[in-house]
Amino acid sequence: MGRGRNRRHTIRFEKPIDVKDAGGGIDKAWTDLVTIPAGIERVQSFRFDVERVQSGGVASLPTLRISVDSTELTRQIDNTMRAVDIRNGDIFAINFVQDLTGRGREIAITCTENAPT
Repeated sequence: MGRGRNRRHTIRFEKPIDVKDAGGGIDKAWTDLVTIPAGIERVQSFRFDVERVQSGGVASLPTLRISVDSTELTRQIDNTMRAVDIRNGDIFAINFVQDLTGRGREIAITCTENAPT
C-alpha cells in the first residue's frame, strides 16, 4: 500500500445520485464509491488555484492533491464526485483526476477545499 508515499489519511469518494424530494422534485444526494488510504498535499502553484469573487474581492480557495493507489474503483473517480476526509469531515470538490506517472499505479486527484459540490 502506498508505493513509497505517505498514506496518513482515509478518504471516502462519493458519487452523486438523484433522489425525489417530498414535493416530487429531484435533489442531489451522495453515495459511497470507495473509502481508501490517501496522501494529501497542498498545491502551492497559482496555476491550480481556484479563484472566486467574494464581496467585491478575489479570494483563493485552498487547492489540494489527493494521491491514491490505482484500483478498479479509484479509476472510476471523476470530477462529478467529491472526496470526504474521514478524520474531520472536510469535503473537497474534485477538479480533475490524472495518472501522474503514466504507469497506472497511482492516481492524483486535484481538489478544492470548502468549494460547493
